[in-house]
Amino acid sequence: MFTTRKVTIWFHFLLPIIILVPVSFGLTYIPEFVNIHHDFFTKLPFVLLLCAVLLAHTLKKSRIAMISITLLIAYWWLEYHIDLPGEENTDHIELSLLTLLLPLSVFFVYAYRDTDLLNKFFALYVVTLVFVAYWVVLFLDYVHTNSIRFLNEDTFFVVSELSLLPIILVSYIGFCVIISIFLLLRKKRAIDIIVYTTLMFTLTPLVFSQSPHITCTSFSLLGAYLLISLVSTSHRLAFHDPLTGIPARHAMENDLKNLGKRYSIAMLDIDHFKKINDQYGHVIGDDVLKLIAKKLEELSGDGKVYRYGGEEFAIIFKGQYSTDARDYLELLRVAVEHYEMVCHERKEIMCKQRRSLINTGCTDSNIKVTISIGLSDSQNRHTPNDVLEAADRALYIAKEQGRNRMICH
Repeated sequence: MFTTRKVTIWFHFLLPIIILVPVSFGLTYIPEFVNIHHDFFTKLPFVLLLCAVLLAHTLKKSRIAMISITLLIAYWWLEYHIDLPGEENTDHIELSLLTLLLPLSVFFVYAYRDTDLLNKFFALYVVTLVFVAYWVVLFLDYVHTNSIRFLNEDTFFVVSELSLLPIILVSYIGFCVIISIFLLLRKKRAIDIIVYTTLMFTLTPLVFSQSPHITCTSFSLLGAYLLISLVSTSHRLAFHDPLTGIPARHAMENDLKNLGKRYSIAMLDIDHFKKINDQYGHVIGDDVLKLIAKKLEELSGDGKVYRYGGEEFAIIFKGQYSTDARDYLELLRVAVEHYEMVCHERKEIMCKQRRSLINTGCTDSNIKVTISIGLSDSQNRHTPNDVLEAADRALYIAKEQGRNRMICH
């Protein structure tokens, strides 16, 4: 399980690099390609990012919507307002301000939690963006009116062969990317992937702003990425259990249609789970479910684990009869029986309930549980539903006979 997760994180880390390297080498060919359908490509980022906002609202991913709105403003400013390369002082100041503010706006989403868009937190983020944009406009108007030059060569040294941005700002956005990489590799959260990818794709048009059509190309790729990420999230919500992260019953029902002729199904139930909830509370009960799911995935052999519902799990062994799968399951049952689960939240919760944080005996306690297993296969049964019902009956018998055992039916 952990190996798969690491591979996934490294894939998301490398994906923007894999995409941007060919784009960088193709900078000389992009203008020729984009010019053929100029209106389409310059408007494509608006369409993709607006679609991302709407889909994020549906999936209650307001932080992705926040980032998408920020990108819409940044793209409009870069594509239609800043005229680069050029000699106007205000254009270079605008580019520098955008480079300074865009990463901060993206990192600012960490201050919020995901909801739908009809929420005061999303409204607060939008109001903040509007407020900042208003003061930027006032500042630029003041600079233009008074012909002020802030970007002198001593303070903001520019290597024109590399970028129109001052070296200090190129270093700044590079530092922001490094922070996002650290968060991605350390925290491994979905929002870390989005923030890192956003900064990687926006770095290109900011640093290489002198390249024609690099802005619409990068923002189109980023908009497409955000949409694909949201569609993937939608699929995961439908087919994966949000608590344990393993495939859910809906995914199992789909997989039952493609098992072939040789397979076995095991149904597993956590013994006395209601007592755990009653004694320790539902938060600890959820921790137990997550830890058991983790153990099942580690020791399920060639089987695929599903959360069937409540405290019940299922494992499908494709290509194996009961005689092949029972050894794995017996090892699994014994491993769970001797598995001491440390629920770190118990100390805080139990102590709060007792109105005291010291001298209450509220320590991180090891909780032991056992599981009962019912197993059946397709040797004498015609359909997956027949096998599933037989495994369920075997599970019932295992619990009737005293729990913490496996019964084959």
